[in-house]
Amino acid sequence: MYILEVHEVGRVLYEWRKHSHIYWEITIATYGTATIYSNLGNFELNMGDVLIIPPDVAHSFSSKNGYKDRSIYIDEMKLNNNVLHFIKGNNHNFINHSKRLMEAYKKEKEGINCSFEEKSKFFLRHIMNILTKEQNTSLDEKVRNYINVNFSTQITEKTLSVYFKYNGNYIRRSFKKRYGLTPIQYLSFVRLSQAKNLLEFAKNCSINEISLQCGFPDQLYFSRFFKKHTGVSPLEYRKNTFKA
Repeated sequence: MYILEVHEVGRVLYEWRKHSHIYWEITIATYGTATIYSNLGNFELNMGDVLIIPPDVAHSFSSKNGYKDRSIYIDEMKLNNNVLHFIKGNNHNFINHSKRLMEAYKKEKEGINCSFEEKSKFFLRHIMNILTKEQNTSLDEKVRNYINVNFSTQITEKTLSVYFKYNGNYIRRSFKKRYGLTPIQYLSFVRLSQAKNLLEFAKNCSINEISLQCGFPDQLYFSRFFKKHTGVSPLEYRKNTFKA
């Protein structure tokens, strides 16, 4: 593996026409959110996320509120070239790693020795280590981790099916076999647990704010859901907690 070029989008973009490369492309979202479209699937990239696109795969993107990214072009990668490889940013700090790589690349082009080769090796090793770990993680664990991180957003079986590229029924059966709950039932459990924590410890948060933070569409739905599963309203739960 060898880095051929590091490129950075200097301005905020809202769309980019369909195109392809003869080399591998590692794209790091550095600002905003965009949907990447390709014949191998569509992915939503948020700030910090990484998408690895194989050679000769036509792709484009669009963004409602503006998007910037940093692209790293690689001569070859020991990866399946029939799929897009996605890594959720989370705490991987890809933006800072790629920024340092970009700075080293520019200096090397200016004839300044700044250890670009060492930084390249570190970056690529970091990417491959994460991908190896991801590949060794079962689908059920990935779904569970996805729900743990994204519980405040709208999640349905279709959401999971599109994101993980598996049939929704298969995901549901596999997840339930391992954890005893369907993904949507587990989502409800996570939201309820988070709501209880906020009601107990976030004294300055209103019931409406808590409902939104936990992924409920409105306060009324949240109150009904909470009472159905706990026997008391969110307000009563908070009062009882403070009394204790």
